[in-house]
Amino acid sequence: MPPIHQTAADAALRRLAEQRLQATLADADGTPWDVDTARLVHELQVHQIELELQNDELIAARAEAEAALLRYSDLYDFAPVGYITLARNGAIEQINLHGARLLGAARADVVGRRLRSFVAAASLTRYKAFVERVFACSDPQHCELTLDREGSGPLHLQIEASCAVGGTVCRIAMIDMTERDQAEAALVAVADQLRESQKMESLGTLAGGVAHDFNNILSSIIGNVSLAQELLEPGHPVAECLLEIHRAGSRATLLVRQILTLSQRQRQELSVLQLGPVVEEAIRLLRATIPAGIGITTTIDPDAPRLLADASQMHQIVMNLGTNAWLALRDWPERPAEARRIDFRVEGCSLDAAGARALTGGLLPGRYVRLSVRDNGCGMAPEIQPHIFEPFYTTRAVGEGTGLGLSVVYGIVGAHHGTIAVHSALGEGSSFDVYFPAAPIVAAAAALPLAAPGAAPGTRPTMQRHLLYIDDELQLVSMVTRLLQREGHRVTGFADARQALGALRSDPHSFDLMVTDFNMPVLSGLDVAREAKALRPDLPVLIASGYITKELEHEAQLLDVHSLLYKPVMVPELRRVMRELFAGAE
Repeated sequence: MPPIHQTAADAALRRLAEQRLQATLADADGTPWDVDTARLVHELQVHQIELELQNDELIAARAEAEAALLRYSDLYDFAPVGYITLARNGAIEQINLHGARLLGAARADVVGRRLRSFVAAASLTRYKAFVERVFACSDPQHCELTLDREGSGPLHLQIEASCAVGGTVCRIAMIDMTERDQAEAALVAVADQLRESQKMESLGTLAGGVAHDFNNILSSIIGNVSLAQELLEPGHPVAECLLEIHRAGSRATLLVRQILTLSQRQRQELSVLQLGPVVEEAIRLLRATIPAGIGITTTIDPDAPRLLADASQMHQIVMNLGTNAWLALRDWPERPAEARRIDFRVEGCSLDAAGARALTGGLLPGRYVRLSVRDNGCGMAPEIQPHIFEPFYTTRAVGEGTGLGLSVVYGIVGAHHGTIAVHSALGEGSSFDVYFPAAPIVAAAAALPLAAPGAAPGTRPTMQRHLLYIDDELQLVSMVTRLLQREGHRVTGFADARQALGALRSDPHSFDLMVTDFNMPVLSGLDVAREAKALRPDLPVLIASGYITKELEHEAQLLDVHSLLYKPVMVPELRRVMRELFAGAE
């Protein structure tokens, strides 16, 4: 049984034909038609109407097909994927616009050429095997290739292909992997930065423990050596030995400070300053340690912006980079002595978004101060450069360096929110470009130390004072007690903070000054200071520590702690603070 709509259409055709038949049952002169003629005319008119309807349908279908073809053509040509129809002999039969762009040529110049002519030599073997697999099986095949495009450089592609039309051609889809490669490279860079950050954080944690334990040992060594030197007669044969011990202790103290700087645990004395004068002062000192034959040039831009920085740490950067440059020159005897040089430059620069992204360290676009140190020494091999900022990494012979110079520079720069760019090649020298953010036009507040400047040299000793000294190391308690007693002071020392607070509680006004270690079991130096201030608010309290952080400074200010003393060389600083505290009472 035909569909209802078809039956209705046939009935409509018959009614239309009958209407036309009634209108034309006679000739023009009125002669009527016989029945056969009328029926024939009727059939012809039905067929005519059917043809007219079919023609209309064909026209509509053709228009729809042309529109669909146009849409497909647009989708094909402007798709974000390159499409290629490849013949069995490897010739390109058809390609869309994006595919031609990926190949780096116009579509008219690509059709007819073999696809292998665009494949880089390193990928040819892989490409041949890929094409063989495509024509050998019906399953889609995947591959990654590198194209060698003239004038545009190599391009990494991911392609997928399947065989079609009875195995005579294959369809290939090409996807540009540049963004994926860039994302993977960025991910690797972020992972490297994370590992570096974790490594520095671990070193910082280690430095904290080293600073506490090692500084206590150094304090005892240096203090006892000073005490022994004072007890010796002038010219005693042991005096030279004690002097060497003191020098070794001082070098160890410097090593600990470098580790603390590297781990960003060293206190910063920030101020808004011009970098140029600091660099010039450091170069004057550096000049005295570098052979006169080494040329040193300095270029300072007087209009370079100011920066918020610790002047002593900026000085340390210049000294370390300058020393590193000198060692590179010394290790390159092929360079004539008169041609060896180190160039220092300080200038302002602006970084746009692209320039900031090109540098590591997460810099933002804006104004920067750039310190450049360049030498024409031996340079560095590519495999060495990724390790130069690693702590204790050195290419020097044993005894020639600790491997901390560049690591300290890295730590200081990071603490000042800057970054370092290094360029080096064997036999061509090295350049270190250090970028520091420029300070705002309005001067930033400098971070001031808790202790005020000391009295001028030559100030007479203070009168006898009673000190309450607390440290969990008995050796330090004994050493400090003996040193201060030799100067006429009375010292009551404790290795237990709770016992010390008990002595203070029993007679709060018998002490003139309290000095306590910060890192102690049970009670920290801040806990001791809090209890002492509750017992006697006007008692001056000093806290000694192997590393002084911003948090410690902040908490000490809230508790009205007078000064923070840096171990291990705390005794000279303690004497200075005592002169300052009691100068007006003598």
